[in-house]
Amino acid sequence: MRRLLPILAIALAATLAIVPAAEARLSVTMHAGTHHPKADKKWPITITARNGSKRVCGNVRYAFLFRGRAVGHRNPGVGGRFCGHFKDPAIIWPKRAIGIPLTFRAMVDTRLGQRNLDYSVRVGR
Repeated sequence: MRRLLPILAIALAATLAIVPAAEARLSVTMHAGTHHPKADKKWPITITARNGSKRVCGNVRYAFLFRGRAVGHRNPGVGGRFCGHFKDPAIIWPKRAIGIPLTFRAMVDTRLGQRNLDYSVRVGR
């Protein structure tokens, strides 16, 4: 019995260490006004990051994709650091993007992991 006690204590400690990691689930969502933003006009987006009902802090950066390949990168002009809720009120699409099917990707990095949020857009006049 004395030999089993240390083994059981180690097994219990390992199980307790694993449980919080298993409960951590990162949920990240993005909302934008439209899939057809206008060139040279403000296009606002909001991003939320949660672990259940708790806010999760992180960083945001942007990538612009054409047919799955990155054709541009940008950091948010309002600063990319946030806790729970992020809002960028002024993403402005250039005129050269008019009519091209693009994917706007918001890359969210947190202590619980990274999520890529893709949003298809076609810029109009």
